[in-house]
Formats: sequence, structure tokens, C-alpha cells
Amino acid sequence: MDFRGLVKRTRSYRRFKEDEPLDPRVLKGLVELVRYCPSVANLQPLRFLLVTDSGERDQLFPLLRWAAYLSHWPGPAPGQWPAAYIVVCSDRALSSNCSVDVGIASQVIRMGAMDEGIGSCLIGSFDRKEVKSLLGIGPGLGIELVIALGRPGETVVTEELGGSTRYYRDAKGVHHVPKPGLKQLLVNRRD
Repeated sequence: MDFRGLVKRTRSYRRFKEDEPLDPRVLKGLVELVRYCPSVANLQPLRFLLVTDSGERDQLFPLLRWAAYLSHWPGPAPGQWPAAYIVVCSDRALSSNCSVDVGIASQVIRMGAMDEGIGSCLIGSFDRKEVKSLLGIGPGLGIELVIALGRPGETVVTEELGGSTRYYRDAKGVHHVPKPGLKQLLVNRRD
């Protein structure tokens, strides 16, 4: 697949084919990609926890908040849940602010996943205290993001941003994501 095509296909999927398990070796390979990513001051503060056990996944799922713009939608239905999660943590002794590293690493993981035919969704809204407790994450680590992963179980399309940036689902269940066009992205210099 060409790079531009990969970038365009790496969308946020919120419904998955839960019954299609993901190979833990592939998930470890996605985390290994982070070794090659830039890191602010090369501090390398990120750590990752793989969640693949079905019981643990079932306990993690209700602690996550799905699709704020779809207020009427409670999240994926049973059978559409993620097949795995990668929990992105930060070592607070190495860096107290690693948002740049989190963004770079998470997108590389997502693109690597899409290259393997695995959809993903970055989840930043969740009960951090409960997730830490559930997964046994020690006091020196903070949880930055949860990346939900699975074979895509929905169609996601992008469309030209007209007014609102709110994503939505149409009557057929297709997920639409408004994105700005090139003219909106480029800054005009003052004369």
C-alpha cells in the first residue's frame, strides 16, 4: 500500500469484528515501531501495556467513553468490541509532559495496525484511576491513552468540512468525519 493511501485509511473505528482475535506478536510488533519514533529530548518516556485477555478486555470496556459527538450511542454493542487494547503509559520520572511523544507514537501504532488490516481508535476519555487499578499499573506510571484495536466492523469516510467538525452516522450506519480541505489548512501570510 502506498503511504498516502495508508494515511487516508487510518481512521478511527469504533465498531470491530470482536470474534477475530489479534496475534499478540503483531501487537508487540506495533509497539516495537515506537522504538524508531522521535521523542522530545530523546527521553523515551512511553511504556505500553497489551490487553488481550478476554476477561480483562470485558472489564476494561465499560471504563472507556466512546464517541462524545454520538451522545445517543452508548458505544459498540457486544460482538463489536475491540479484540485488544494497547494502553499508552508514561514514566513520570522521565517526563512530566509527553503529549508530543504520545501523539507521534500513537499515530505510528495506528498506521502500523492499519497496514496489517487492523482498525483502531484512540480513547482519551476514561476513568484513569479505575483503569490503573484494574490493570495493576504502578504509581510511577501515568496512563495517557488507550488504543482500541480490532478488525474494522464499520465503514468510515471523510468528507470536506463545511461548517461543523462533528462526526456523525448516517441512516445506513456509515460513520462520516468532516475534515478541512487544503485551502483551510494553509495559512495565508499577511502582506
